[in-house]
Amino acid sequence: MEVLAFADGLPKAKQFKYFFLKVIQKPGLSEECIEELAGVLAKLDNLLSFDVYFRRLGMHPQAIKDLGKRIKTFGNIQCCCSKESVYMYRRTDTEE
Repeated sequence: MEVLAFADGLPKAKQFKYFFLKVIQKPGLSEECIEELAGVLAKLDNLLSFDVYFRRLGMHPQAIKDLGKRIKTFGNIQCCCSKESVYMYRRTDTEE
């Protein structure tokens, strides 16, 4: 619930240029929650760079892979998935 509230407030914080978040939990967040945060981050033009990492998701590995594929459809987000984690990021041109 807190992550969704946080995602809802991000568009109001226009001064953010860099954003880093690491969430390690058990049980994990829902796919919908992670996808919602990814959608918000994809729309924020003021963010030059962000790194968001979720660990110990408690989802089936195939569900995590499918979530990663959906996140990548946002176009401006890179996503890496393992059997228990999702890592989303956008980097500036100078960092690549």
